Amino acid sequence: MSDHWRVLVTGPVNDLDAWVAAAREAGWEGIPFPLIQVTRTGERALEDGAPLPDWVAVTSSNALAALVEASARRPELAEVPFVCVGEATAQRALELGLPEARIPAPGAQDAQGLVATLLDSASAGQRVLWPRGNLAKDLGARLKAAGLIVDAPVVYRTSPIELGEEPPEADAVFFASPSAVDAWRADERRFAPAAIAIGWTTHEALERVAERFSLRLPLVVPSLQAFEDCLRSFFPSE
Repeated sequence: MSDHWRVLVTGPVNDLDAWVAAAREAGWEGIPFPLIQVTRTGERALEDGAPLPDWVAVTSSNALAALVEASARRPELAEVPFVCVGEATAQRALELGLPEARIPAPGAQDAQGLVATLLDSASAGQRVLWPRGNLAKDLGARLKAAGLIVDAPVVYRTSPIELGEEPPEADAVFFASPSAVDAWRADERRFAPAAIAIGWTTHEALERVAERFSLRLPLVVPSLQAFEDCLRSFFPSE
């Protein structure tokens, strides 16, 4: 075992190195340990002849590449307001040249908070573009129930990674999605670490398998800084 406290960083899989580095900044040994893989489906976020949405909802940074491609083909998409689930996703969108996004208030940066943020400004009958993964469904149903038209192309697919061996023992595991929690649950583990969730939706998934973990904590907001603060505050390295 390392002299440092250890955290297995299972995601976000498209930015794993940054989250491992954040653990290191907090005085921990961050160990990259992805549990899922994300692949593009080839479906477009917005077809050439499709109506322009009134809003774009982004619940995962995995959808951003498809939106960048859509913006290149449909430059008018840059004038459509974006709503992102959290700070990290909004910042990544900006870095990729997408519009500055609205985000839910701290403490509500999850799918439910994104719905509330949208409904504060959107009107019934308006069209929301929600490029999503193959496992995501609830947000679209919530928006439709509020009278919005939802276009929900499946632009990426999430699947578990076949693990060839037991993970190294660690004091905590960081989960960035419910699908990663499901992948962890699918295998028998020999230890019960603390679990840290990137947001409340992932935390809810952890609560359903509470017996697998000694402690379950959500980040205040889904950001690198919040991850560092969580490690420092709840699991001091000294």
